[in-house]
Amino acid sequence: MTNPQKYLIYIAYAGFIATAMVSGALNVAWLQIQGEFGLPLSAIGILLTLPVILSLGISFYSGQLIAWLGMGRFLLVGSVLSAIGLVGIALSPLWTMLVIFQMVMGAGNSVLINGLNIFVASNYASSRMNWLHASFGLGATMGPILITIVALDMGMTWRVGYVVMAVVMGAFVMMLLLTLKHWLLPSSERDEKLKNDAESAPMKSVFSLPVVWFGIGIMFLSAGVETSTGQLSNSLFVDGRGYDPRMIGTWLSLYWFSYTVGRFITGMVIDRVSHNLFLRVSMLGTIIGTTLMWLDLSLVANFVGLVVIGLTMAPVAPTVMGDTPQRVGVLRSPNVIGYQNVGAGLGIAFFPSMAGIFGELVSLEVIPLMLVMIAIVMFVVHELLNFQEKREALNVAIK
Repeated sequence: MTNPQKYLIYIAYAGFIATAMVSGALNVAWLQIQGEFGLPLSAIGILLTLPVILSLGISFYSGQLIAWLGMGRFLLVGSVLSAIGLVGIALSPLWTMLVIFQMVMGAGNSVLINGLNIFVASNYASSRMNWLHASFGLGATMGPILITIVALDMGMTWRVGYVVMAVVMGAFVMMLLLTLKHWLLPSSERDEKLKNDAESAPMKSVFSLPVVWFGIGIMFLSAGVETSTGQLSNSLFVDGRGYDPRMIGTWLSLYWFSYTVGRFITGMVIDRVSHNLFLRVSMLGTIIGTTLMWLDLSLVANFVGLVVIGLTMAPVAPTVMGDTPQRVGVLRSPNVIGYQNVGAGLGIAFFPSMAGIFGELVSLEVIPLMLVMIAIVMFVVHELLNFQEKREALNVAIK
């Protein structure tokens, strides 16, 4: 690693914070947006769904785009798109224009998330990957605070908050411009033959590797547990079990904060322990947490279960991504990490919807049972991944 690359990790943290601020800000800004444009509550689904569809396509082709543009220009394009989208949202006089600029911003954020994940996984230890994702949690916490201060405490419009976030993203653009030539993947961007191999690798060889499918599966399932717990616990505890809404609101804030804490702690220890053993223990912890929610033993047990899920799920996605270059090689890892992000996106879209449907048709108590089942399947898929790695290592040793 060259000397300039040593500080790029801190710029990457800043990029994740800037990107995540937007995700958290919308939850608070939406009430003012809804009132200003005279929209029904369901209209927020448009702002959330369309960028997700775009992000799936970007994630799938991120490896090819990086091979074509180079990592630095790939990140620069994403940050510029995000900044343009934020400015456009802040200035949009029409709902249709706001939706268009939300898609522009969502596309830019997707580029940044994919690119920074790939860059950190390829150049740094797994601890840095966990801290990168902890930075996202920090940004997601800062976004609502920003809008609350601007719109509620200072009495200004939500648009001012988006201008502030555009300025933050603009500062990140400047940091990228000043360091553009240093954003390199190990060797693959310095050798034309290897670059060509990286462009042709996806369809020819990547999907023939069982470890690729296991990794995508873990991301699909982990995103399902994370998002379903965050989105549906309020319905379960308030509508299903009759708990106080304000108390559950605090619980959910602590649930999301537990991801930041869990990833920060993981970053401190993950480079000193076996990653497979660490994830095995973490996933068993997730099974325990979801089981506590399902059994509904007491108020305290439900709260403990919720926080345990957050703490134990926290290391799964960043550690799996961080180990990808070692599992599939540096050349394949940009494409594979992109496919893992596609798996996570599908998990975010699929599992909360299914749990919600079954919760309405059968009972809200189906939700924690479904979480237990997903957590168990995730543990099994991780064990299959470990088995496949050991079998491949044995085959190499025999040859």
